[in-house]
Amino acid sequence: MSLASSAQGAYRWTGSLKETSIRQLYERCQRIRLTGNMRLQQGEQALDLTWIGGEPIENEGDQGTRSLPLWTNGEFIVEQRIPDWKGRLTHGIELTGSLRAGQVTAIYKLCADNQLSSDVELLRSTGEVAQVRFTLGKAESAVIAGQSESAIAAMSKLNGWTDGTFRIVMRPAFGEEKAAEAPVFKGQSDGQFDVTGAADVSKNADWPTGANKAPSNPPRAAASSSATTPAQSASAPNPPKAANPAASSGSASAIPPRLAQTLIKAPAPAGLVLPSAAATVPMSTASKEQIAAAQGSGNKSKVIVIVSLIVIMLCLGGIAAAVLLR
Repeated sequence: MSLASSAQGAYRWTGSLKETSIRQLYERCQRIRLTGNMRLQQGEQALDLTWIGGEPIENEGDQGTRSLPLWTNGEFIVEQRIPDWKGRLTHGIELTGSLRAGQVTAIYKLCADNQLSSDVELLRSTGEVAQVRFTLGKAESAVIAGQSESAIAAMSKLNGWTDGTFRIVMRPAFGEEKAAEAPVFKGQSDGQFDVTGAADVSKNADWPTGANKAPSNPPRAAASSSATTPAQSASAPNPPKAANPAASSGSASAIPPRLAQTLIKAPAPAGLVLPSAAATVPMSTASKEQIAAAQGSGNKSKVIVIVSLIVIMLCLGGIAAAVLLR
């Protein structure tokens, strides 16, 4: 899995934050749908961010992306790395292994979920060879035994390859050949940019323009994006709560499901009737004697009503007979 240093350099981008602003760096990583690691460093101060499919991934509560606007000095190192089957970054840019049932489907899913620009080579034990090219997670073309195939149609054929080997190699994003790019995830305005991690940095941090400059020293952080620093606290005294990125009116594309765990809970559905908050009235109680007395009183009332009806009917019958006899 190791490559020569000259070839490895095409998978690595280094530079100065004075020459390439943090905003330019961030947007470039989004456009190439970076999967790898970004490291910002100035002296002993360092910040590491893991990127998957063009997004900086961090746990809810981490401060990595919130501190990005404060990095106006120092150096940056961006390295491409391929994820494993569980979505964890490896230390290389390729994966190899043996073919088995369902392996081709897993390869397609790995490239699509992580928006990889990569080349896949399958070698069957019979000597047949197939290549599939992915660009930004989309299967573009395929060649099976020297014959061109639609990448999607080829999948049904390749699913039957359950013996042999496979090799997935990321294509370099920083070499001489221009890498494929896509739009940034969110619209830009007023010289600010939005991050897609646990916080929206554009709502509480301004980029330095003119006299309004951020501190030249970036926040001190360990090699983890979860550190909070005094400089950062001073710049953002009231960090915003996690926002729903899918609800942003300026969104240029949907946020992938990997960040779903950082979203706030949705409000109750429209039309849902919630229980009343009014105090309840306690139920009254009665003894057996009171119940029996009430039942007896009800029975007596019924008897009186019946007797009255009989008397009235007899009276009416007598009156009718007297009239007829006349």
